[in-house]
Amino acid sequence: MYIYLFIVARPEAGYIEEIVKKVIEKLRSSRSRHVSEELVGIDYQKDAILRLIEKKGSRVIGLWEMDGIGKTTLAEAVYEEMSQNFESRCFLQNVCEKIQTHGKEILRNDLLSKLLNEKDIKIDTPSIGYPHQERLNNKKVLVVLDDVSHQDQIAIMGVKHFGDGSKIIVTSRDRTVLDNGADETYEVKNLKEIDSLQLFSICAFKQFNPDADYRDLSIKFVEYTQYNPLALKVLGCQLYNKGRVYWESEMDKLKEYIELDIYKVLKTSFDGLDEQEKNIFLDIAIFFKGEPKENVEKILSNCYNGAESSIRNLIDKCLLNITPLPISLRDMLEIRSKFLKRKAEEIASSPSRGALDDRRSSFLDEIPQCITMHDMVELMGKDIVRKEFRVPRKRSRLWNPNEVKQVLKYNKGTEWIIGIKLDMSQIGKLQLCSSVFEKMLNLKYIYFYFPPFIGKQRKTKLYADQVGDVSLPDELRLFCWEYYPFKSLSLSFDPKNLVVLKLPHGDIEQLWNEDDDQLIFSYFLHSIN
Repeated sequence: MYIYLFIVARPEAGYIEEIVKKVIEKLRSSRSRHVSEELVGIDYQKDAILRLIEKKGSRVIGLWEMDGIGKTTLAEAVYEEMSQNFESRCFLQNVCEKIQTHGKEILRNDLLSKLLNEKDIKIDTPSIGYPHQERLNNKKVLVVLDDVSHQDQIAIMGVKHFGDGSKIIVTSRDRTVLDNGADETYEVKNLKEIDSLQLFSICAFKQFNPDADYRDLSIKFVEYTQYNPLALKVLGCQLYNKGRVYWESEMDKLKEYIELDIYKVLKTSFDGLDEQEKNIFLDIAIFFKGEPKENVEKILSNCYNGAESSIRNLIDKCLLNITPLPISLRDMLEIRSKFLKRKAEEIASSPSRGALDDRRSSFLDEIPQCITMHDMVELMGKDIVRKEFRVPRKRSRLWNPNEVKQVLKYNKGTEWIIGIKLDMSQIGKLQLCSSVFEKMLNLKYIYFYFPPFIGKQRKTKLYADQVGDVSLPDELRLFCWEYYPFKSLSLSFDPKNLVVLKLPHGDIEQLWNEDDDQLIFSYFLHSIN
């Protein structure tokens, strides 16, 4: 890099000041271009954040989404572009982790030392007093607080004392932190497909496009990551200089196991949950991903007190998503017809209110919602359960077809197991004894199913022995079993906790005593098909 300076007659101090100024500007400009080359596909998001920062009254700007999405990267890009406009600046990384390790006062003192250009500032009180408060009032500063987990972590840094025109950028995986502590918030988006392929190629091939012989596999890896920048970088670097056989083997492994470095990053969100939120997250990851939100809430509310608020917290922490349930065009038209009919009745009964409500709602609001999560977050949840015990029968939840088959075949169930999910298209025929669930005293979920569009494979896979019923635990909430092979439910089974019962295409002839029918059906979301 060459810097040309044209010097005219001027006092020596003036020369030095101008030289320093030009060198700094040149270095910043060079660094900004270098960063932009590496940060593929983020320019449009960076521009959107800059517009938020420039809004009148915008002082604290929050960036939120799941781990690995690129919040810190975006904050750094914005920081680099804006930093020359401020008297003092500081990029404080990993705020939550550093507070846990060193304490919030030490971290705050470090920030103030950098902003005020004074070594070893020591303030042990909760608030910032004289003379530091007055000095901060006169400073226009740019501060990034990266990875904040609670709004108090923003306040303790003394942001209210920063001078006029100061800007504070906060990143967090928890939306509620920013709802209460930021003037403007921005949800960081995944990369676009073409940008994702480019970023992956830079890491895997050290070039902007994949090698022709690896293009098909590159696209599969990009689709697997669902355009998450962290996963694209980690997998791309891991595959660099590896042969095609290795790539294919790695793709097969990723269908069941998440890459370790990605797991470590995502698990930090899980570790911050309370015990109930952890259990609800694992239940959804293994049993209820993609299921209607209303049904999941009813089932889990029967297992956990306050389940709906826990689900809301998991959504705010970016571990769960709510999306419209996939429905047919016919169903959508039916929803629209019912919506328009109801709105017409409301307007007829109260014209002014009906017109007001019509502006605020849409028939799209009536489409049922389902609970989903990122595929890598799902795999992270499964890895957490897998690490509970080496032996499957001692784990809390089972879903791997081979492991489920072994537990059922050899009657190895234990009180540790609270749920079993089995894709029956993945196993051969298996005969069950009537006591197969007898030791699973805490079993809440039984979900034996065939995937949609399975065709001729959809047939009985689990067979009953000579006994006409199967012993079931009273803790059961969800009982879904296609081609149920027994003639009845156990007479000893008390279905007081049962919420969902689905036994399509099975051999069942009787549920329970006729006197109990009316009581039990009041709990069902679904009856027998």
